[in-house]
Amino acid sequence: MPEKPSLDALTQDINVVEQEYRKNVTVVTARPRIVQAVFVAWGAVVAIMVLFFLVTVGWYGVQGIFEDNAYENALLQNNVLTQSRLFAASPQGLLLGSVQSVPTGSGASYDLYIEVENPNTRHAAVFSYTFSHDDGSTDEKESFLNPGEKAYILAPRATTGKPKNASFSLADISWIYLSRHDIANINAWYAEHTAFSVSDVVFARDIAYADAVVSRTTFLVANHTPYAYWEPTFTVRVLRGSVLLGMAEITAAKFKAGEERTIDMRWFGELPQTATVTVTPRIPFFNEDAYMNPEESRTDDVRNRWTVDGS
Repeated sequence: MPEKPSLDALTQDINVVEQEYRKNVTVVTARPRIVQAVFVAWGAVVAIMVLFFLVTVGWYGVQGIFEDNAYENALLQNNVLTQSRLFAASPQGLLLGSVQSVPTGSGASYDLYIEVENPNTRHAAVFSYTFSHDDGSTDEKESFLNPGEKAYILAPRATTGKPKNASFSLADISWIYLSRHDIANINAWYAEHTAFSVSDVVFARDIAYADAVVSRTTFLVANHTPYAYWEPTFTVRVLRGSVLLGMAEITAAKFKAGEERTIDMRWFGELPQTATVTVTPRIPFFNEDAYMNPEESRTDDVRNRWTVDGS
């Protein structure tokens, strides 16, 4: 007969089978939980990623809104600043006084004049002008105003007899901009160019000539500027108090730097024994042709203009 297995061996086999069974039961029981845990973990990761994405997109969206608003505000401010700069850089119109007249003392003729001001500190003006009155008008002429300059525009012997309804017309105004790159300090530049002095002023009634009384004005003009000018013009006014008695323009040809020159003028008409004389330079400082080149020379010496008859 075959030998029956011992009880211990049978027990051991049963234990092994039971262990395998329990292991299989454990695996079968834990698998859904593991799968569920994996899905839960993956869901948590996906949720975190989605939340991070939403937070990032939201942050950049909010930040973008603020940045867009800031950018739009910056553009608006820059546009306003640009417009302000353009407006400030645009030249303002010339300021005109009223047309006045003064007798010349010769043939009952009258000079017409007007005070014109350039309010722009960086723009020079070049323009044409005419004077008009009931009996006609003057020929069109050209003139200029330096930046910030106030000057008299004169029409000598414009009328015979007292003018009526006199007026002044500007035309063809062109502007010349003096940039800060070329001229940093416009006030210092202007003061340097206008450094002329007037001294030894003498005004007196001189002689009677052809039934006309001739008065005489002499004065010394000194050029303290570092520039030599081809034909600097000076506006000379004779006043008694605040009353203008006469006005004329005189040119001092080839006026060198550091030079002093005596100007001798004649005035026709009834003038007082004493009067105040003012002299103002009228030179287009912005025009390079106004300056003498030391290496050049000119043959047309116009020094006969030093003495004029008030015209």
